[in-house]
Amino acid sequence: MGGETENDRSFETKLEAKLVEAMKRRASTGTAMKSFNTVILKLPKIDENLRKCKAIFEQFDDDSNGAIDHQELKNVANSFKFLSQRRRSAKLETPINLINSEDA
Repeated sequence: MGGETENDRSFETKLEAKLVEAMKRRASTGTAMKSFNTVILKLPKIDENLRKCKAIFEQFDDDSNGAIDHQELKNVANSFKFLSQRRRSAKLETPINLINSEDA
């Protein structure tokens, strides 16, 4: 148990060979492969964004069953319409407020 088998070593060797081949191919075409460290450094940001998505999902999953049903989806759409209307009206109010303040 827990020991490395011949199949494991063979798989790792094949995987390493494929990675080296892919890196050589990319280098020959001028396409740089991102370093492993570059990818790892982005994981906290990805994790943070996934947590935000989960929080938003949970906000709209009213019955907490892990799925968004038809009514909940309508609620989501209505929320976005409401936010969109608020943003649009805020954009419209700004020029109107400027005009009104000039008249005063």
